[in-house]
Amino acid sequence: IGQCADKLDKSIINLLRIMTIKNQNKNLIRIDVQELTDVLIQQIKSRFDDKEINVHLVNRVEEFFSEYELIHSILQNLLENAVKYNHNQHVRILMTMIIREHQYVLTIE
Repeated sequence: IGQCADKLDKSIINLLRIMTIKNQNKNLIRIDVQELTDVLIQQIKSRFDDKEINVHLVNRVEEFFSEYELIHSILQNLLENAVKYNHNQHVRILMTMIIREHQYVLTIE
């Protein structure tokens, strides 16, 4: 329970940081979506080595500018949850990133 509470605290802090980023454009760097996704998938596969994990990225956004650590943390949490709460041995994840009405939209199914 303590570990879940810590993750929730980190998520809330990260959401607050997102709002700060939205209002200020500092500390932004170029983030390559494919590269970041590849790094995270390898980390998650090593953490959940008892499951066969297949991630398909439908990426209509090649790169964007943001705080790397923040985006890394959020995306890692979403992907880990997709694996953790899937009770199948073979986990298939569809990750889609698009731009809709001047906003980046990320979905993980």
